[in-house]
Formats: sequence, structure tokens, C-alpha cells
Amino acid sequence: MFLEGNSYACYDSYEINIWPFNSKPNAINDITPNVAISLPCGEHTYEIVDPATGNRCWGTFLVEDKIAPVVACSCEDKPVITPVTSFSGSILNTDPSFARPNGTTACANTGAGPDFYDVYPFTVSTTGLYTFNAAGSNGDTYAILYTAPFDPLNPCTNFIVANDDTAGGLDPLITVNLTAGVQYVYVFYNLWYKYRNRNLQCNNYRSGSSYKRLLILLMLQSVSLHVMNYQ
Repeated sequence: MFLEGNSYACYDSYEINIWPFNSKPNAINDITPNVAISLPCGEHTYEIVDPATGNRCWGTFLVEDKIAPVVACSCEDKPVITPVTSFSGSILNTDPSFARPNGTTACANTGAGPDFYDVYPFTVSTTGLYTFNAAGSNGDTYAILYTAPFDPLNPCTNFIVANDDTAGGLDPLITVNLTAGVQYVYVFYNLWYKYRNRNLQCNNYRSGSSYKRLLILLMLQSVSLHVMNYQ
């Protein structure tokens, strides 16, 4: 394919040399005619030599990959899980409300409330002891931990543990053993929010009782908490 004209001998009479990537020191010399060789994609130099006369000609050619690509994918929608060690939010009068239960280690459905709440479903990657510390939140806050699902109409169903003021400053602190792969639900609410019009101190929370970042203190090495937020 590199010879032009009609005045030449049989193809087998010529010596064919290839310089990969135009590098003569790396030449592949005296290639056997009609035998395939493997060359990488890119520009290379060819040289054709007539051993009888010593005449030679040379040029360049381009090797390209023309094979259509094949897209390999699992074709499966998988949830995006984000490891976290803390999360935050605000209790608003647009949040859902429920008749909160009482009790810390045992649930008592007293029908108190209604109270506005936020809910955080999550899983842990390692079985062990975890602490949920909401110290520094505004107002008199309360937290309950459930095994999923959480049913606000039956707030004692799947109840694990709750806490009111152990973190200090009227904020909850929960320490509990959790199992990897099990989905849990952390429910957080403010006992003062519904009284916001009754005294000056609580009027500060008209537009929503914000709570400070909830610190999740991991009691094990290299443990991640996976929180899946939803509205």
C-alpha cells in the first residue's frame, strides 16, 4: 500500500521496516510480508528498502481505533448514601406534628402535644455504641430513637429510647447500641414551641425554633453514620 507506480519488483523482494512513533532506534526491521503485526494507536514511520539497489522510500501512517465503544453499566438505580457525623435543622410551624409520647426507656402514649417535629432516617455501618448529643439547641428539646418505620399516629410503635435533658440546658442526649444495616429514625422536637405566644422568652421562636448542630459522637473507631434526608 506504500508503493506507487508500476516499475517495481515483486512485493516479497522489498524489505519493510516500521519505526513505532517515528522512533528509528525502536525500529521493527525486515517485516515478513502478509503477516500481521500489532502496533499501538498513533503515528508511525514506514521505510521500504530495495535490497538489490539500496534505494529506499519512507513516509508516515496513522493507526486509529475505529471500534465502536461498548458502554458497560449495571443498569441499576442505587441510592446515594452520604456518611455524616452531624446534622442540623429547625423546628417550624410548617413541620408535621404528633401527640408525643412520654418515657425514656419505656414508651407511654399519653396523647400530649401536639408538637412539631423533624425526622432523620439513618443506618450505621458498624455495630456498636453511639451517642446522639443535641447540646446547645434552643428551647426545651426532646429526642426519640425508633427502629424504622416511625408512625406519628402510633408514636410508641418501634420505640427504642428517648431523652429530655441529659445533655444539659434542657437538651437531649441518647447513648444506645445500634446494629449495622438496620434502619433507624431519629425524631427531634421542641416542647416550648407550642407555647411561643405565652411568654417573652418563647416569643423568640415565632419563625421556628432552630436547634444547634446535632453531634453524633462515635464510640467506635472508623464508624460512619448514613443519614437519608427526606421531606
